[in-house]
Amino acid sequence: MFVLIEKAKISKEHHILEIGFGWGGYAVEVVTKTGCKYTSITLSEQQLEYAQLRVEEAGLQFISVPDPMYDEHRHSAGFMEEYIFPDGCLTALSRVTSVMAATSRL
Repeated sequence: MFVLIEKAKISKEHHILEIGFGWGGYAVEVVTKTGCKYTSITLSEQQLEYAQLRVEEAGLQFISVPDPMYDEHRHSAGFMEEYIFPDGCLTALSRVTSVMAATSRL
């Protein structure tokens, strides 16, 4: 698998879409090695359950969206957007430190 990842020059900026992810081995390998974003689809409940265990054991995030809920999920605000930063933005650390330096005696 590493050769495939290396030859494809997959990096953190990439987003992989895999149709039929099997038992999740490639997903765990590529995300662990590169930090890329990974999306997949499967028809097998058994493979889905096993892949979820592998992903969670690797310390990665696993989000499963059942077919009937896909459209609703796709158009909804995420948890962070809805509850942590509603109608806002995350200020850059450099901006925070420059304001702190200008207004603080520390």
